[in-house]
Amino acid sequence: MLRYRTLIQSREPKEAVEVEASAILSLLETARQRSTRPVSPRTTFTSALVILLREGSSHPGGGRSHRHADQVGRARRSATCTPVGRGTPLGD
Repeated sequence: MLRYRTLIQSREPKEAVEVEASAILSLLETARQRSTRPVSPRTTFTSALVILLREGSSHPGGGRSHRHADQVGRARRSATCTPVGRGTPLGD
């Protein structure tokens, strides 16, 4: 999966990405066939948590840059919002 992600991020040719995707799907199917019992809720939760932590740490600011946060903050401060049914609609 890491190689697949790297191929996409480095903008490798579509054919290389498709070959890697096929290999991943084949491995997933093999794992599904070998699975004899369902995964416990604890294992599912732990796996999801590890993925979230890994993905969050692979991007500065937990997936969002400080620059992005500044832009969002400025946009929120400059927007004029009025409650529905009071004043003028947004955009006027």
